[in-house]
Amino acid sequence: MGTALRDHETGAATGIVFPTHPQALLDAGPAFLTRAFRAYGTLPAGAQVRAIRDAADCPAGNSGKKLFLTLDYAGAPPGTPHHLFVKFSRQFDDPFRDRRARELEGEVRLADLSRAPAFPVKVARAMFADCHHASGSGVLITERIGFGQGNVEPIRAKCRDHELADPARYYRATVRALARLAGAQKAGRLSPRLEQL
Repeated sequence: MGTALRDHETGAATGIVFPTHPQALLDAGPAFLTRAFRAYGTLPAGAQVRAIRDAADCPAGNSGKKLFLTLDYAGAPPGTPHHLFVKFSRQFDDPFRDRRARELEGEVRLADLSRAPAFPVKVARAMFADCHHASGSGVLITERIGFGQGNVEPIRAKCRDHELADPARYYRATVRALARLAGAQKAGRLSPRLEQL
């Protein structure tokens, strides 16, 4: 038996009432996504999410539920991503996985920080991210990464580094990215947002 299901919580950062699981998001539909993206600054006031064209469960991961979305917009700026990834912190029907609900809070803060113009590492564009501290519920919506397409590496299974032909090159890339983040922080390029978060 899992934790009592709560369909919605109020975000600590945006004040937006957000869905806590995939079905609640689909029920809230384009109206919620429009409100959320406008509040987060990823859609201008005149633009809106017109429709959820497609939604599919994402079975990967080890904590909250995940969802792939494809959206249609009206009046959105060029480059607004249509293919999105949604990560919820909660897994209400699985107490073992739900115990990790609070892990998403750090990802929500990082998503917010990644919107800073001086953020030195390329990451998936954050469309909306917020959490409710008391319950541990949260949602993170980003553009979907096209793993294995173009110059993007295919997705790699966690904890399987021994199967890579040259694992050191992946570690070097990770350490370089962390060094850029640390350098930007030490140089004050991420202030004052970093300290606020």
